[in-house]
Amino acid sequence: MRRALLLPLLLHPLIALGQNETNLSDLMRARNYGMGGAYRAIALGGEAITGSPAALPLRRRYEFELSGAFDSQTKFGYGSVSVIDTQTSDLAAGLSYNFASLGRGDQQRSVNLTTLALATAVTENVFIGVGVKYLLESGAVSANAVTMDVGLLVRLSDSLIASFTGQNLIDIRKRDLSRYYALGLAYVAGPLTVAADARADFTGPSTLFAYHGGVEYVLGAAFPLRAGYAHDNIIGTDYVSGGIGYAGKGGGIDFAYRHELGGNGGRLFALSLRL
Repeated sequence: MRRALLLPLLLHPLIALGQNETNLSDLMRARNYGMGGAYRAIALGGEAITGSPAALPLRRRYEFELSGAFDSQTKFGYGSVSVIDTQTSDLAAGLSYNFASLGRGDQQRSVNLTTLALATAVTENVFIGVGVKYLLESGAVSANAVTMDVGLLVRLSDSLIASFTGQNLIDIRKRDLSRYYALGLAYVAGPLTVAADARADFTGPSTLFAYHGGVEYVLGAAFPLRAGYAHDNIIGTDYVSGGIGYAGKGGGIDFAYRHELGGNGGRLFALSLRL
């Protein structure tokens, strides 16, 4: 009986570490970090490929994007390259590659994540998308697996957009790419965008939720200012964030900073370049 009581106490630090760590659901872009992680209904960059495939057809373009982020406290970091083609045909396509470093010490692992996303319009206001992910991971966690996302996005009015996404629906039993579901809402009125996301994780003994909210205001049709907040019960932490950017006809640049309140004391900086 003593051994049975002692075992959970010994394992508790490892369990807590797994719960409080950043995982691959955090592979966003600078705009998303700046808006508190609320982006799924208004995903206009490479984040649509990995997080909201149905949003790909929202804007017609050819796009090449380089993104990266680094947390000076938790040592989480990633680099990403993505290409998007929503101009050639009615079938929008995006391809992205992410290399990420997660965890510290004996929990450190290196991740290669490649994602192909396809989406199309069912009607003028309804869009569907699918993403196929290939995960190659080494270190404290080893993985060589394929999973997939599906998404639905609906324009409820000229200003209001809603999305629903099922992430990692093929259960590969890896904590860094676990199954969850996300609902996104966005209100867009000229230079002002207000967005909110909610995520639900049903994989544990109890259902856990994360909530994200953010606002963006574009000055002079070229200089976006962003702020956001996230309350994440899935990994047990809260964030405040902000960001700035520049958008021109040939591309743009975004910068964001995210500050963790408590938890691991994360201090994350993110940069994205679009052509």
